[in-house]
Amino acid sequence: MEKTKKEIVIIGLILLMVIALIGVSYAAFRFTGEGTKVNSITTGSITMTYEESDNTISLNGALPTTDETGKVRLNDSEYFDFTVSSNISGDVNINYEISAKDVTSSSANKIDGNNIKLYLTRLTDDGKEEELMTPEVYNEETSSNNFTGRPTGEMSLYTSSMNSSESNKYRLRMWVDEDYNPQGDGGGLQFSVQINVYGKDGDKMPVTTGPVNEVLLSNIPEDNQYNDEVDTFITGEDPNNYIWYSGKLWRAVSINNEAKTTKLVTQWNISTVAYNPRNQTNFAGSYMEVSTIL
Repeated sequence: MEKTKKEIVIIGLILLMVIALIGVSYAAFRFTGEGTKVNSITTGSITMTYEESDNTISLNGALPTTDETGKVRLNDSEYFDFTVSSNISGDVNINYEISAKDVTSSSANKIDGNNIKLYLTRLTDDGKEEELMTPEVYNEETSSNNFTGRPTGEMSLYTSSMNSSESNKYRLRMWVDEDYNPQGDGGGLQFSVQINVYGKDGDKMPVTTGPVNEVLLSNIPEDNQYNDEVDTFITGEDPNNYIWYSGKLWRAVSINNEAKTTKLVTQWNISTVAYNPRNQTNFAGSYMEVSTIL
């Protein structure tokens, strides 16, 4: 009889643990507010609308999960839907960009953004989802985007252009990376991002939608290509070798004919290094001299 009582107690404890785990998992992902009121944010010619109380997504005490699970979550408050629309008249091109900004209120209870994954899709007319970005760790851009108006300090999620009035529906999900170990973090850690959309009129932003080497070479005159049988180099004073990738504007330098890889350099200054450790113009003692010797 005593043995039976012990077994019942053990089974009861196991059930309580399972229920507690389910409760934590269910409440792990939530919005900072709930509601059905349609809200709008307008930036230039671009308007973002959503039905939540604000455009912020929060994780609170979330458990790590796999990308496969995070990409398909559809329970209440496990995703954030919003619409990006434009009202364009005349011959005008609008470049726009969707971004996420860390707005976690408490740094003391904040989980590092390196452990947070974001995933963006577009909702088609038939209700299906089209992947726009693979799950990526939260990473803030160190340079702004002059084409769209996005400032520094935000993560670029998606960029595109439009030259006529249109409306697109998007869905964002966010979760804790499966490689994160929650043991010893004290629990209750938070991470919140604000979803922003920026838009500016101007020249169409270069966007690559196919294999880089094929799309790139098809837009560059043969006079601006030199093939040494190993690599195809892009030459000339101003060839059309621009590529927009990962929130930055790049220029292609060469394409490896066998591996089909492309060598890129940034069009913008990402960082600067002093020519001389003492900011002098002398070659002797400069970093250039040291690298030449090496």
